[in-house]
Amino acid sequence: MSDTKWIHDMLEKVSGSNIFLSLCPREPDAQFLMELGAAVWFNKPIITLAPAGRPVPDGLRARSERVIELADASPGSYAAAAKSIRDALKKQP
Repeated sequence: MSDTKWIHDMLEKVSGSNIFLSLCPREPDAQFLMELGAAVWFNKPIITLAPAGRPVPDGLRARSERVIELADASPGSYAAAAKSIRDALKKQP
């Protein structure tokens, strides 16, 4: 897929979505930053999911409607994160 096609597809997906669910990376790459920028551009609510021990940058935390920090890699922690995501989705129009 060409770079231009990927960008067009990504913009279409982000603009048509109700929310933007972000998995906080250790180090951001160009794709993550472009997708996040598109979410901001299209004024999408951002929900950030951070694995246990992963710091969430202040700017991402400030822009996120909700930050879900996993306590650990246990099934219970994943279930709590899934419930938090479902709750956030219920609040969206």
